[in-house]
Amino acid sequence: MINRDIGNQFLDVIKNESFDCLFIDLIEERFDIIEYNGDYYTKSNAFDEADIKGEYDFRIIKRDSEECNELWKKSFDKLIDAVRDKVGIDRVIVLENYLCENHGDGLTEIPFDNIDEIKKVNLILGEYYQYIREIYPQITFVDAYKDEQYVTYDKYEYGCYPYHLNEMANLRIAKKVQKIL
Repeated sequence: MINRDIGNQFLDVIKNESFDCLFIDLIEERFDIIEYNGDYYTKSNAFDEADIKGEYDFRIIKRDSEECNELWKKSFDKLIDAVRDKVGIDRVIVLENYLCENHGDGLTEIPFDNIDEIKKVNLILGEYYQYIREIYPQITFVDAYKDEQYVTYDKYEYGCYPYHLNEMANLRIAKKVQKIL
């Protein structure tokens, strides 16, 4: 994951591949940003778990900072510029997802222990989604977060953390997407 981030391969894929539409969600935007040698990287779980040897002089930009907010806007605008001619803005589909605030066994739900932190991240994600709505009204939104079972199952195959949804919610979100295609 880190090598993919460092190589900025996503923009290469956009330039070299053809596609009919582009799906975006902002769940990975929950992480802080690392600035290293003038480049920016996601301070993801993969980064935190990586065996990084040597000393590196990098700076962490907190997700809830104004600097990160401005950096995100510039980066999103750059992404849209990259896909504008390849697919068209009207073929960009945003899956409005947030971190789950509750987990459970399918019968009962309980809030995560760090519910305040999750809500803080979700507010930031909400601001990002609002920016997209305001600046790019031709982008289609799928309100994935409005699913009645927007909860993480404790025994979900991909794990309860980092606040993934359950399989049933994912299937209902997929059906919402199929309706707009």
